[in-house]
Formats: sequence, C-alpha cells, structure tokens
Amino acid sequence: MIRRPPRSTPKPSSAASDVYKRQITGGATRIGAAIAKKLSGPKIEIVIHYNKSKSKAEKLKKELKKNLA
Repeated sequence: MIRRPPRSTPKPSSAASDVYKRQITGGATRIGAAIAKKLSGPKIEIVIHYNKSKSKAEKLKKELKKNLA
C-alpha cells in the first residue's frame, strides 16, 4: 500500500509531547541521509532505518545531534 504524505505537518500525538517523530527508511545513506538532515531540528525525533549501513547511521546520528547543539 502506498500512502501519500500529509499535506501539512500533523500535530504531536499527545498534548504532553511537543516532539514530532519522523522515520526515514534507508536514512543512513544518500537520499535518506539528505532527507534526515533536512527534517532534523529541535522538537523533531528522527528514526534512521538501515540494513547494512550501521556505521553510516551512527555517523549521521552524531552529525544530527551536533547540529542541534
């Protein structure tokens, strides 16, 4: 099943949480990494899915955390 992304950013699921969550499949390399970098920011939780690119995913995680500091 293919789903279209929402036209606007949905509100967080609970009032107590102001964090938006985004899962990026294949997020450790190439286009997925670029999308993760573009979407990252304060109050945005990025879930990076990877198959064989664990070291690249860890490197991206550190980079995203560094950019938020």
